[in-house]
Amino acid sequence: MALAATTDAAQLESLASLDPAQAGQALLAARNMPDLWTGSEAIRRKVAGEVFAGAKAPTGDFQRDSVMLETAMFLSPDRSRSLMESLIAKRPRYGDRDYLVRFAGAFSDQPDVRDLVYELGGAWNLSADDCELALDQGVLKGALPGRQLHPATVQALFDVVGNPAKMEWSRQQAVNVLVKSGISESTLSDEFSRLWNRPLSNQQRLETIINVSGGVYWAVPSEGPMRGTRPDRFLAGVLRDTGEPLLQAVATTALYAGGPSSPDPLTQGQLDSFLRLSLASTLGNLPDSRSYFQSYLYSTYVSHLAVHGTPAEIPGLSRKALDFIPRGLDEAQREKVSRQYQDEMNFAIDAIRLRAN
Repeated sequence: MALAATTDAAQLESLASLDPAQAGQALLAARNMPDLWTGSEAIRRKVAGEVFAGAKAPTGDFQRDSVMLETAMFLSPDRSRSLMESLIAKRPRYGDRDYLVRFAGAFSDQPDVRDLVYELGGAWNLSADDCELALDQGVLKGALPGRQLHPATVQALFDVVGNPAKMEWSRQQAVNVLVKSGISESTLSDEFSRLWNRPLSNQQRLETIINVSGGVYWAVPSEGPMRGTRPDRFLAGVLRDTGEPLLQAVATTALYAGGPSSPDPLTQGQLDSFLRLSLASTLGNLPDSRSYFQSYLYSTYVSHLAVHGTPAEIPGLSRKALDFIPRGLDEAQREKVSRQYQDEMNFAIDAIRLRAN
């Protein structure tokens, strides 16, 4: 895998000489490393094509062709189609969910991948729930930066985001895939607004904005800019149109995840106003005593200091954290919240010191 930790074309081209299974895994190794991925996508796709051609895939042998699933993620949909059809035609009597995850990831840019995952799972006596989970996990696996998902897959992801029966992590993963898949800000905001404007209970509305915010946060690496498109218009609408401080807090956190500013003056004014609230608030005067609200307020405060804070403000960070620990927590809960705040505080302190040097 060390061979792939580079943007050097010659070194990446040498991966074509590896075993096809190793080559595919090596090419994917940098998917979450922007410094290595950005600018090297084209050569990685070229190498994947050479590996695919060298293996003479599809061979008609299920096992031999299955090692090409990771490589197939780099190919155009028309080129990988024959591999998908061969695997379906030559499927063995038994298979597992892990294979379905790899299959869904490899062919998430195909129009019928959803139906084919269910076809494979049904042939292997896997439950509908197993097939659905494999689809959720596989599409996330196949969401390479810059890879275009098929519109049917995109719509299925939006459906996951809006489905209250889905697990929270699954809905947040779907958002994460959507914001990183090259979909326009306009489409993201339109679809999230459509989900938001349905008849929802207060709890369902809270869950929706939390899942969108969580998915956006996952698109922000520990270093460097956000990888993906932030649904600014949707988030600004939540901030503008709802009078519920908790919903506003979650939307603000997502907006701050992609950077501490907005090109829209009205949204920026609301962000500044919310920031002033977080800077001035203590536990005693917060308009909502629920822990969610306090944690999001604290995240907003820390995000602001990470970008604009000075060394003189570092001592106040610890005192501020104590102000935002909710009432009524037992010792274990209090310790968990304290650790979360400590991690966020350390991030801000490191950013302040780095900027000051």
